[in-house]
Amino acid sequence: MWRGTAVSMCRSAMVTGPHLTTYTALKEAVAARGWLADAPPLHMLASLAGAFAGVCCNQPLDVVRNRLYNQPIGPDGQGTLYAGAVDCAKQLLRSEGPLGLYRGFSSHYLRVGPHYVLTFTFLEQIKKALGA
Repeated sequence: MWRGTAVSMCRSAMVTGPHLTTYTALKEAVAARGWLADAPPLHMLASLAGAFAGVCCNQPLDVVRNRLYNQPIGPDGQGTLYAGAVDCAKQLLRSEGPLGLYRGFSSHYLRVGPHYVLTFTFLEQIKKALGA
């Protein structure tokens, strides 16, 4: 039941931190330089960049987590392919190379990119309407 939980917690941190940091830093830098007004087009651009940063940092952990979740379980209740997350990552790197950690990157980005665009564009408009 708890297999892969530690990786899932790291995964959550590795998507949220880079996404929010990139979103805020890019939005503030672009607005400060006058390249775009602090309006929906900037929020959309910053959201897509933030989503890209989040997926870049998150994808290796996502791949490892999915492999841990999907490995067969032996009679002792332990996974039969990997001793843990580090072993899984080592085996993956050995068999598929570094790009193996980014398997599924494009589909992940195509899923979260639009989600973040909508979330942060609406959030900024709500903040503006409330005077925050």
